[in-house]
Amino acid sequence: MNYCISAIIVTAFSFLFLYLLWGYSPWIKKINNPILYIFLAIPLSAIVNFYLKKPMYDKLFNLFGIKEDPSSWPLWFHPISLVIGALAEEAIKVLPFLWLILKMDKGYAYTLGALLGFGFGIGEAWYLAFC
Repeated sequence: MNYCISAIIVTAFSFLFLYLLWGYSPWIKKINNPILYIFLAIPLSAIVNFYLKKPMYDKLFNLFGIKEDPSSWPLWFHPISLVIGALAEEAIKVLPFLWLILKMDKGYAYTLGALLGFGFGIGEAWYLAFC
């Protein structure tokens, strides 16, 4: 239940920040429908966790005979888990950015990255709340 409250807070503050940013950023005013980019990135966290990280971890657990409980992992496995998580999440964050940046003026790259980051953060908060 606490994760749901956190997800609501993250979502509310993200959209509040976007609303405040809208008044001060000349780039965000020129982007057609910036909320669409946020909603485009929301499901990415669930996709990366279900279809990339979970299968990779399952194969490594079976290969090394490790239990899924992180408290039982050997010390040498922790850096591996950090690298897998970082590579999988950052790769999926970059894919829509590259696709969209090819269609946009290059001056909007930071704004577009921020919008996709907001969406990924909101999606990750709701993924943690329900999974």
